[in-house]
Amino acid sequence: MQKRKTLLNSYLPYKGSFIFLCSSLFLGNALVSISSVIALLVLLIDVFRNKFKVQFKKLYLLFSVYFFTVVIATVLNANSFTDLINLTSLLPFIYIPLYVSVLINKKEWGKIVKSGLNAFIISGVLSFILSFFYGVFRAFHAEKSFNSIYITYRHLNDLFGVEPIYVSALYFFSIVIILEYSFLLKTIVKNKITLSVLFIFAIFLSSSRITLVVTLIYVGTKFFLNLNRMNKKSIFLLLSCMALVFIISFTIPTLKSRIMNFDQNISSYSGLALRKKLWKNSWELIEASPLMGYGFRISQIELQGTYKKNNFRRAFINKLNCHNQYFQSLLDSGIFGLIVLLAIGLSPFYFIKDNRPLYLFVASFFFLIITESFLVRQIGITYFVLFFFLLLGINDKNCITEQQKYQELEFI
Repeated sequence: MQKRKTLLNSYLPYKGSFIFLCSSLFLGNALVSISSVIALLVLLIDVFRNKFKVQFKKLYLLFSVYFFTVVIATVLNANSFTDLINLTSLLPFIYIPLYVSVLINKKEWGKIVKSGLNAFIISGVLSFILSFFYGVFRAFHAEKSFNSIYITYRHLNDLFGVEPIYVSALYFFSIVIILEYSFLLKTIVKNKITLSVLFIFAIFLSSSRITLVVTLIYVGTKFFLNLNRMNKKSIFLLLSCMALVFIISFTIPTLKSRIMNFDQNISSYSGLALRKKLWKNSWELIEASPLMGYGFRISQIELQGTYKKNNFRRAFINKLNCHNQYFQSLLDSGIFGLIVLLAIGLSPFYFIKDNRPLYLFVASFFFLIITESFLVRQIGITYFVLFFFLLLGINDKNCITEQQKYQELEFI
């Protein structure tokens, strides 16, 4: 009986569910859904045992308001029960902050976070290696002659079915973790430059241009600010690998085309030209219902009607969303939803002091969503909410002991 009680009181369920949740982000919506259910069940253990305690009240309130704004808009516009079932994808806005709150109240929370972040990094490495070699295999065997398209862009991620923008954003955040929170990752600190270069290479091959811009700005700034703390061997390794990445990028036709032709023709399925037309159609719909929008996922049905009316065949056939989260929030929950989303983006800079990794994460995320509707899929929602509150919790001095406070390690 005592052993069972000890097991129930231990941090093992939280550690296991947290590792699974972090690692599942690279593997698509299905595994994210499963890990979310597991995390929720683990959370309920403490809720029913009256050990639950809410942290981050002001920020949690903002996330809750955004959730209920979208829910209300969806309920008002719903035509069937199926429309309401779609709201389950939004649940991470509610339960993940509570889940992290429970974690940081555990004495072993530092070990849990360390294990989760390690799992996240390792999953990123393994998923890229598997995807890359699967792509290389198809490049040689899928057609009569070698075709490099299979190791780039959408084809690179076919193995796990994750969209390029999501997986490249996950790779980018892996770099941020390695360079900003390497104190937690003792097993891979010595290899952080190598791993960072690997993830940069993965981002180039995934060819999400908005993520490429964010990555180059962050890594370039980090490199020059810490140049005097780097040894010659590390500088040579980093510059050589970066040069190799650029050479490969301009050698493979698909990558060269995406990098050089930023404003591609609409028929290319991509580029700024396509997005401008998507935004024009979205704005036409927004003007018709600016206050409350059309509801989560219902807005896509309405957008399809607008595409059809305007004879925008490319978007209609491929059921494209508006590819801008700010417009997407207007479509889903109107001006109220957009205001709350913007408040969430500004909140860390107002409420939180001295948390550079959180600032980096939020700033980069709100830049990425200029060209992508990131919060329409559960994997995007889970990614944003989980790491927003995790980074917040890591730096919350009221929630950690003196032994767990960190000091930033040298860049190299």
